[in-house]
Amino acid sequence: MVLPVYEEKEVFFKNFEKDFKNFEKDVSFLSQKLLNNIENPDAKIERPSSFSKGHFKSNSNGIQFATQNNEISNSFKFFDQTKLPNPTEAVTNDNTQNNANSENSDSLLCAEHSCAKKYCLCESPSYNVAINECKVLPSLPEYLVPKNKNIEAAEEKTTNNDNHENSQRNDKVKEIKALFVAINLGTQKQAAEALETLAAFTVKDKDDVIEAKAVPYFVRHLDITKINLCKFSLQALANLSCGTNEQKQAIIDAEGMDPLMECLKSTDLHIQATAAFTLANIITDNKFPYNFDIKFIDDLCKFLELINAEEHEFVTEGNIEFFKQRLNVLNTVLPIFVKLLGCNYITICTFSAKTLLNFVNYKSGNESHNYEQRKALIQFNTLPIFVQFLHSTDQKLCKLGAEAITFIAAGLTQQKQYVINANAVPALVKLLLTSNMETCLEAIKTLSKIVNGTNDQKQVVIDAGGCALFVELLSFSDSEISTEALKALASISAGNLKHQKALYESKSIPAVIQFLNDSDLEKCNFALVILFNIINKAPERNQDLIKFGGIPPLTKLLINEDQKISFIALRILENISYGSTKDKQAIVQAFAIPSLIKLLDISKGNTYKIIMNILINIGMGTSEQRSAIIEAGGISYFCKILQSSDTDLVKDVIKLFSIISNSPQKKILTKGNILNSIISLLKSSNNFIVENSLEILQNITTENISDEILSTFGFIPMTVYLMYSENPLIVEKAVSINANISKGTNSQKQLLIDAGIIPITIKLLNSTDLNVSKNAIKILDEIVKGTNDQIETIINEGAIPALQSLLKSSDTSISKIVGNILFKIINVSK
Repeated sequence: MVLPVYEEKEVFFKNFEKDFKNFEKDVSFLSQKLLNNIENPDAKIERPSSFSKGHFKSNSNGIQFATQNNEISNSFKFFDQTKLPNPTEAVTNDNTQNNANSENSDSLLCAEHSCAKKYCLCESPSYNVAINECKVLPSLPEYLVPKNKNIEAAEEKTTNNDNHENSQRNDKVKEIKALFVAINLGTQKQAAEALETLAAFTVKDKDDVIEAKAVPYFVRHLDITKINLCKFSLQALANLSCGTNEQKQAIIDAEGMDPLMECLKSTDLHIQATAAFTLANIITDNKFPYNFDIKFIDDLCKFLELINAEEHEFVTEGNIEFFKQRLNVLNTVLPIFVKLLGCNYITICTFSAKTLLNFVNYKSGNESHNYEQRKALIQFNTLPIFVQFLHSTDQKLCKLGAEAITFIAAGLTQQKQYVINANAVPALVKLLLTSNMETCLEAIKTLSKIVNGTNDQKQVVIDAGGCALFVELLSFSDSEISTEALKALASISAGNLKHQKALYESKSIPAVIQFLNDSDLEKCNFALVILFNIINKAPERNQDLIKFGGIPPLTKLLINEDQKISFIALRILENISYGSTKDKQAIVQAFAIPSLIKLLDISKGNTYKIIMNILINIGMGTSEQRSAIIEAGGISYFCKILQSSDTDLVKDVIKLFSIISNSPQKKILTKGNILNSIISLLKSSNNFIVENSLEILQNITTENISDEILSTFGFIPMTVYLMYSENPLIVEKAVSINANISKGTNSQKQLLIDAGIIPITIKLLNSTDLNVSKNAIKILDEIVKGTNDQIETIINEGAIPALQSLLKSSDTSISKIVGNILFKIINVSK
């Protein structure tokens, strides 16, 4: 028969406590005689309004219910909906029959505990039910079980060896058993009072409580829906858990572990804390008992309270006292949680890990506080336990282990190293292969934190096979997993050349390129970072990016609203533009040039410079590639750069113009604004700029140039002036330009004469630089082909002696030209 858990009715035993004290010490409250005369088990039970010593009649078998006139009062109904036996049918006026029933009742009695077997709770090790036979229950681990004996054998031996001590204990055991009736049959209030009294015995009389078979009663009332009863029972079990291993064994024998673990789910913090404390004690090997300290429960309650606190209740920034309080509480309870984490019960481990994570993951915004929490977890040696969780077949526990390690790995470099030293990386890498997506996600989050550390820490993950698996995870449909994989790869790519090579060899480029088209900008950003780092300083990898279709999506990203994304896309194209002609052509074919030109209108600073670098690099490629820039209107933007204070950028544009000026496209440079910008650079103090500007003019003037251009922009005086330079290269280029102009019309020759070219030309006839000397001769040779007045100017400047000295030159070409010049001069003189 199963006893129901009764609800409290509007009926009480009057003067129960007072009358209860009058019971004889050697009798049991549960009357054997009453139970021996059960005839109608379905009848409702009635109880008198009060008890007194006169209400009971004693015999050698125990106590039986009776009344003064052999009548049972109907004043109060004890229970409404029970199916317990009716004593009005069990007790009659026929004493003979009564005695007969008594004599025949021995077989119905529990021999050890003097109660009816059919309703025996004394022998029941389970909770919530009464059964007539004991179950086989699980035992503690081997170290908690006494060697070569069990609890019952130990009790029997003690009884045989010391009858006197056993006699003293019997009284206390009977006193304990006397409380069972109120617990079994009383109202909730009476049961609670009796349970509280019974719990008090567990402080000093643990063995008596166990001998009286009271532990199942405590276990039975571990019902988190009945707060008070649960608290009394937990307090008793907490006291017992402070005892010896044998006393702890009694809790397990009473099937107490599962109900205790259920109490961890209670919303009442005191119940949750006491259950955690009790379980921690049970799973710990204590050879000697110790006294229960309520402070542990208070600390645990405070710990749980802080977990459940709303963040807005505290100032999250600068509230040092609050953070100190949290840290102190954490350090206080960690020893208990380390015990719980290290046990063999998955439920307990899961509760402990989850509770700790809820505490440390408090969003304080205070990184110093988080550092101290990580430090505490490491100091209390939780890391090896969490690493063991990674090997668990229980996915929930495995995931919690990864979450805990993630929290620690998110710390400073040293804290990441503790994770590595705990040998967590191989286990985490192995979890990347699990079919459980949640566990896989937590594993990759942890590894992502580790590879965000030093290069050596990155290498540990790479050596464990992380790179290839990260690349494989990019194809997963789970968005979070692919994002974390990209994040991990991005961190590795930020390492050294060895790390970037490992990524490249893992075939990461084709896998990453697909995310350039992803609408998730975070993924797109990570993909760009990875690709940039892989090809940076390794132009031989450009073709992989081109081969797998990376240039078109990069071109699209140039106009992305996210400036960070467009900037990285530019950087990648810049790297490619430094590559081979084939690499440059890929940019041209992706129609990136027009987009780059448009960006110049809205860009500034470093972005503007990068765009110019790309265009300049492409312009230095083939004629076709330069034409693409010219057709897109790039030249006018280059002219603007020539007025810039950015010397490096000016140098690049001038270098590009120099290349253009030496190609069929050089006529584009003779346009007014372009030529004017180039001429203005002749005044620069930077020799490189001046030299390349002169080279542009030198290339332009190789073909006939109009008088209008020469007279309008007036660069001849400047080129003549530069013939006086101390820089031989500048002198050489300036003389060459003027030699080209001298081949033009007489008007152009006159422009040279007016600019004062004759004196410096005569001086340069004897230059040690053969090219300069020859060009000086050419200038005079071309001028003497002009008007007589122009020839007279040469004569008047004293050119004849210098020319005569050159007639002796070993270079026949020079002596020949000089001879022709002198011949014309002589003819004009005549």
